[in-house]
Amino acid sequence: MKRTKVKIISAIMLLVMVISTSPGAFAADVSTPAENEIFVQFDGHGQYTEVDSAVRTDIVQASNVQEVGCVVAATATDDKDLYLLSQNDYLLRVGAANDENRTFLHVERTDIDDFSVGALGKFGFPSKVAGRITNIVDRQTARGNRSLGLSVFLPASGYYTRSGQQFTDSYIKYWNLEYSFSSSQKSGNAWKTARAAAIFLLDCAGLINRTAATLGCSALQTLADALDVHPTAAGNRYGVIQTVVTYDAATRVTYWNKENGFGRDPYVSTCKTWLDTDFTQQTCDDYPGGAYQAETYLNEEICSPHYDAPSDWLYNDYYAAAGTVEGPIFYTIHNQRFVLA
Repeated sequence: MKRTKVKIISAIMLLVMVISTSPGAFAADVSTPAENEIFVQFDGHGQYTEVDSAVRTDIVQASNVQEVGCVVAATATDDKDLYLLSQNDYLLRVGAANDENRTFLHVERTDIDDFSVGALGKFGFPSKVAGRITNIVDRQTARGNRSLGLSVFLPASGYYTRSGQQFTDSYIKYWNLEYSFSSSQKSGNAWKTARAAAIFLLDCAGLINRTAATLGCSALQTLADALDVHPTAAGNRYGVIQTVVTYDAATRVTYWNKENGFGRDPYVSTCKTWLDTDFTQQTCDDYPGGAYQAETYLNEEICSPHYDAPSDWLYNDYYAAAGTVEGPIFYTIHNQRFVLA
């Protein structure tokens, strides 16, 4: 009997030692997403919800496995509202940006080569939205922009829920948009254009408070200060100043699913732009072979008023909001007012 008790006590002590020295052996193997990833849990009907971490056994590698409760990893893109699942499958943020657990809708990407009204008509967008898309494309085509790209992201498998209601979003992404303006010394407004360009760049960089200090300088120095660089050649008698701003933009169409059918349900349309790069070139008459060039990464996002919560806007203010196409987003440089999206 005594020997049996000793064996039991020894076994208990051994078990305690194993547990104390290997705490992870009996704990769930929890994984967290990488820096450029998020974990999302499938809720059903095309909706995913972001989760901070997951038990490794709950994570599936194949993004097309859609079982309620399964967790998949999605990779960040250069658009903070889009995450890549695999190939043409993406997740589109559809809840408010500051939600504790962000909500996403499974969408599929289609790249568009034909920008005609007829080709866009197959996606069933409301006529006012289709008109906005073609206007943006036509303006860029008229400017000779050959780098323009257009992608449509449509719901792949259902809807998401907000306020107990069902909504779906379509997302139209414009790539490599550009706006350019130039002014010559002969036009008589070169100084004003240079000063306006500096204000524009300072505003994009969040440094508009520096404007008063820089506008007393020469046009060349003003631009140099705005760009935080210094010109290679001094002089005020420049011949031409040219600025090119490149950017991406997006149009979001949010439908309230009231069983009228896709494209006929009540909707609102919102938009955003992302200013990417500014390229400025200035030639100087005093220095025949000289030119001042600078390239600046702007990384400035501008959104229409209800872009971050369109479904809430449509639901809470239905009679005033339904059918509204927000925008366009404008920017004014000197006396030139141009449309971003």
